[in-house]
Amino acid sequence: MEKTITIRDAQIAPYKFRNFEGRETEYNRAGARNFVIFLDKALAQQLEADGAPVIWKPDRYNEGELRAQMKVHVKYYNRKGEKMTPPKVVLITRKKQTKLTEDTISLLDTADIAKCDLILSQYPNPGSMGPENSVSLKTMYVTLAEDEFAEEYETDDVPFAAGSESEPW
Repeated sequence: MEKTITIRDAQIAPYKFRNFEGRETEYNRAGARNFVIFLDKALAQQLEADGAPVIWKPDRYNEGELRAQMKVHVKYYNRKGEKMTPPKVVLITRKKQTKLTEDTISLLDTADIAKCDLILSQYPNPGSMGPENSVSLKTMYVTLAEDEFAEEYETDDVPFAAGSESEPW
């Protein structure tokens, strides 16, 4: 049975742990979109008790301590390759909100994120070689960190997706 997990002010891991694009890497098959979130100890223990796939790894900044994290899948297709209900992902700036699509969500791979609120779906993952449960993105509101020029140069243009024909070069 599917459970939902709501996390306010989620801490999205740095760029190398984000793959909203679904690019193939040494640790990721082509088309698999995902990202990692860091969890505080109390939330991690609660989620772990509820069967969420929480992983504890050595903390790079506090020697001898463990840091909790969880991999979140971003799904647009099921295992049979059939289109499914996409996650709702909204990018927020000072002036506007933009709903990201399957083609534009890759912008988050390198975004400077100031704040992120998430709703995740936890579901059983039978027959998997990985954890017994998986977590996928249902809803995400991402507020960008903006510099002092952002307001001055903001336009109504939709941001271009990497590899699209609308790139300026």
